[in-house]
Amino acid sequence: MKYSLMSHMIDSELKYSKPSFIHKMILNDLGYAGDYSDIDEAMKFFADHGIPIRNGHLTFREFIRFAAENGFDGVDVMSSYFEEAGDGAKEILEEYGVTLAAVNILTEFSNASTEEEFQKIYSEVVSMIDKVHAAGGRNILLMPAGYVPAPGVSREQVFRNMVRGLKACVEYGNSIGMTINTETLESVAVPLCSIGEMKRLFAAVPGLKYNHDSGNPAVCLEDPIETYNEFKDLVVNVHFKDFEFILENGMITIMDSLGRYLKTSHIGEGFIDLKKHIELLLENNYQGYITLEGLRPADTILDGAVKALEYVRKLEEEIKC
Repeated sequence: MKYSLMSHMIDSELKYSKPSFIHKMILNDLGYAGDYSDIDEAMKFFADHGIPIRNGHLTFREFIRFAAENGFDGVDVMSSYFEEAGDGAKEILEEYGVTLAAVNILTEFSNASTEEEFQKIYSEVVSMIDKVHAAGGRNILLMPAGYVPAPGVSREQVFRNMVRGLKACVEYGNSIGMTINTETLESVAVPLCSIGEMKRLFAAVPGLKYNHDSGNPAVCLEDPIETYNEFKDLVVNVHFKDFEFILENGMITIMDSLGRYLKTSHIGEGFIDLKKHIELLLENNYQGYITLEGLRPADTILDGAVKALEYVRKLEEEIKC
């Protein structure tokens, strides 16, 4: 199997020139009213509020070198971190022999209430698709919705907006040889979570592919294995994460459809059956990447990423023996 490193798993070690999507999520929760493009202002706000978040030190080149030196075959990068010019990123990736397994674009076609808003979002997505193409990447994970709909936007309108945005992006992506896929969202507030909702979405957007996330279906009380089996013929990329239940809400937690709090756990320490996932991927001769969206216990975050790779490779070896 081929394994890639998800950039936001080592987010605190990465150097940003503007806040990442994780930074923005936390800023939103804290009622931030400042400039969302100013990394220094955002970091000062975190410090002033006692939040242990800092801007890291790893440039894009250093991130790719870390992945290469520690046995990752590829990287899966959030668009907010993909700040290099496309040709410059391609040179770095080729220098270290690392594949750009995917770039993840999180946007809100779901809440585009005017034509002007839709075209602005579409233009930004197309610009990122072009950059990824220039960098040698061919896989875009496009999430067309945020975690909650905007006030006054109905669930059905959210669905229609997502369909329109995904259709336009799939059509553009296909025209330049790019694969556009989406995944189940870890939120029951928008129609992008359950098997039924995803079946409706894929039926409405011909050519759209699926990124299977090992954890997200659990948010709507569905078995991730069942979700994988339902859409296995559409799978072009896989994310491995693990979940655990916790008693109280907090930063970077989510709620399942029973109102229980969940958060990403160390890989192998939650309730997700990653070994079964690997078995099925091997049985189905899966040729894509498994992106690690979780760490293992370690003294540092970077060591945790390395240990996570060691852990899943060991699971694979046990299955093959």
